Amino acid sequence: MIKIVSNIIPFKGFVALTIAPFVFIRKDEKDKFDAVAENHERIHEEQQIEMGIVGVILSGAMFLITLSGWSFLLIALYFWWYLIEWALRSVFGTGNAYRNISFEREAYANEKDLEYNYYRDLFAWIGYMSRK
Repeated sequence: MIKIVSNIIPFKGFVALTIAPFVFIRKDEKDKFDAVAENHERIHEEQQIEMGIVGVILSGAMFLITLSGWSFLLIALYFWWYLIEWALRSVFGTGNAYRNISFEREAYANEKDLEYNYYRDLFAWIGYMSRK
């Protein structure tokens, strides 16, 4: 995890944003980036690596099937999934759509367990998709 302190990324109101292998820490919030916040971002890093591998595989398969250069967009599968889930939860869900995204549910539920990434199951976030 490569830490970058920034005035711009993430947006105001957020402490950090992970785009693996980088974690952007908002300069005016960096005192809040403690071990729990770092663990939260490490969980996102693991999620992004998993989805990145799936995205590369799907991208390659789609390219072979369609011979379309647009298939490379699947490499960013984590971010597409995140955006689509946020949009669906904004329209059809109740409560805070951001906090109800499955990636965020997993990260918030386990951020205080600093050993979580050592025993975390692959694609554990899937179990948080329908959980209330």
